[in-house]
Order: sequence, then C-alpha cells, then structure tokens
Amino acid sequence: MSIFWENSMLQAKLAYYQSNPFSGLGLEEIDALLSSDDEEEDEDLLTLQKHQQDLEVGHNSSLEWQEVGVMHKIGPRRIIEQRTFAYDDLIRGSTTKSLCRLKDFCCLHDKTQVAVRELEFETGGVGFKVWDASVVLMDWLHTNVGEIERKNVVELGAGCGLAGIFAVDHANSVLLSDSDETLIENLLTSVVMNRGEAQSTQYFPTQVLELDVEATALLKPRVSLQFEDGKIATLCMLDYSQVGSRGIRDDTVAHFDFVFGSDITYSEQMGLTVARACYSLLKPLGRAVVVSPNERVGHLDCLLEFMRLGIVVSVQEVVHQREMTSAAIAERMLGRKPKICIRTNIVILFSKSGPAHAIGWHCGGAEEEGQQIG
Repeated sequence: MSIFWENSMLQAKLAYYQSNPFSGLGLEEIDALLSSDDEEEDEDLLTLQKHQQDLEVGHNSSLEWQEVGVMHKIGPRRIIEQRTFAYDDLIRGSTTKSLCRLKDFCCLHDKTQVAVRELEFETGGVGFKVWDASVVLMDWLHTNVGEIERKNVVELGAGCGLAGIFAVDHANSVLLSDSDETLIENLLTSVVMNRGEAQSTQYFPTQVLELDVEATALLKPRVSLQFEDGKIATLCMLDYSQVGSRGIRDDTVAHFDFVFGSDITYSEQMGLTVARACYSLLKPLGRAVVVSPNERVGHLDCLLEFMRLGIVVSVQEVVHQREMTSAAIAERMLGRKPKICIRTNIVILFSKSGPAHAIGWHCGGAEEEGQQIG
C-alpha cells in the first residue's frame, strides 16, 4: 500500500465529511432524513389500474399493476424490474397507498429471477423497498457466483433481501439479517415466494450452523428454513453494530465464508461498524463485499477500516442506470418524459487474511467496466 494512495484517501475522506448530510446523526434521524428527502421514483407515481377480477373486501381491494417496468443497466448486463401486484388500503381518485408491492427482478442474459415483497416506509423504515445498490449487489453476486457457491454466507442489513434471496439458490446456507422485526417477517414471505414451502421450519432455533449458544444469542435467529435440495435460509434479528463493538479479536461468530451488504454506510460510524462486523463474522480467509452509493460518506471509513483489518482485494466504481421500459405509456400517464437515473456505486471486496494483493481502482460505465485507472 503506497503512502501516496493512503494520503489521497484521507484527503478524499475529509472532503466528504464537509459535505456529508448524515454527519453526526443517529439512525432514527438518518431514517427520517432519507424518507423526507427521497424523491419518488417515476414508477411509484403511476396510477394503479383496477382489474375486473380484483377481489374486494370492504374498503380493501387487490389491484394489478399497469404493465410498466424498470430496466436496470449495469455494464453490459440488463435486469428487468416488473411490479406484478400491489395491495392497497386507500383509493381516492388516482391516488393510492400500497400496503405492499410484489416485484420480480429478472436477469435478461440468463433468465435468473428473484421475487420480493416491498412495504411502505411507515411500516418497514429504510428497508421498505429495493434500493438501486441492492440491484448492483445482486448483479455482483451473479457475476462472481463462485464467491458464494456452496458457502455459508451472511447478508447484513438485508431489507427486502434481493441479494440474499438470490444467494439461497447457490450457497449452502444463507443468513439474512436485519434489525427490524417487521422486515424479518417480510423476508420470510419473500423467501417462501421464491423457494416454496420449506421441508422443515424451525422457529427461534437454538443453533445456527456450528455456532454455540452465545453466538446464536448474538445473531438472534427468528426462523430457519431447510428446503428439499438441502439449502438453508435463516432469518436473524442481527444488529451488526453489536457484533462490531465486541472487539476485532472476538471470534464468537467467526464462522462464515462470505459476508455481503448494500447501502449500509450512511455515516462515518456506520462505515466503521460495517467493516468490523464483516471481520468479526468471517472465518480466516473469508471474504466480504460491500456496495455503497458514491454519496454515502461512510464507504470511505469502511474502506480505511478494511485496510487496517486485512486485505482490500479491489475497489470498483460501478455505474448503475435505471429507466422505465415502456416510456411511451409512462409519458402518457405522467404527462412528461420519464426520468433516467444514473448513479455510481463503490464496490469494496475485502479478505480477512491471505496472500497480499495490490489494491486496484476500477471504473465501469453503462457499457464498459473494469478499466484500470492510473
């Protein structure tokens, strides 16, 4: 690691501190700021169209979503997001409020498909929806599936669980974790939507993998599902700030081969916490990947802490583009051209220990990825 590179990172870190809107805020304050500042996406502004076969019970009605989807572009790869169903409890003219939405995410190059259920912010907090960074994370896992194949893996701050549910088809066992009980219940619904009924279901399991009682208590497992093909999905009320605060030499929960998370570095402290939690959860030689939108200042603290704790294998800039698939229909319904959202995400790959690697900084555009800079 060159002194010049470290100094450059520190200078960049100071520059981000000066413009960081989340600096000094607690988690509840960050949640409130995100909910008030987040501009509604075009697809959320479209009116739901009632179908003749809708089931109506009192003031509630099941509604089918207009056939307008979203295209996610990450390098040469394309992922279609299609809202398939929404359940509403309030309909006033063209205004609707959804209790939940079902969405399919389909990779066009091989037809991989993951279904998730989204909630409202008032119900699920920041984890109520699939954020763009989680689409980037799922794409990264899909492209680097060898990192999770036949491994025991953990998703931190799973939210709606897009990446973690994808991992269930490839890993030996997946621990999907979040600190919100409502999100854990929602994750259970989404896992079953994708995998069907489990061969066995254990509520409040007393043991997760080979972990002892103390480690299991720290992870706070709520339900463990084992499917016919032997795959295991465990949903945990894990507060990763507690894991990271126990000290980096504590190996209580160091039983996992791979850890991943997206958009969980809102603040400087959260960046440090994420890196320490990854380190604490990983076995020797275990690896972790963290995806953060470029504007989340905590990714710099996460990167620097990873550098202190082990080996940063690579750092990538990945450009993600989101646009509506049926622009003509959307324009007619919105009264304007739908927006195209382009955002850069920072992808950090960390190794707990192993042979030394040089840090590479890569840049990827909408059609081109992986060019070495400098």
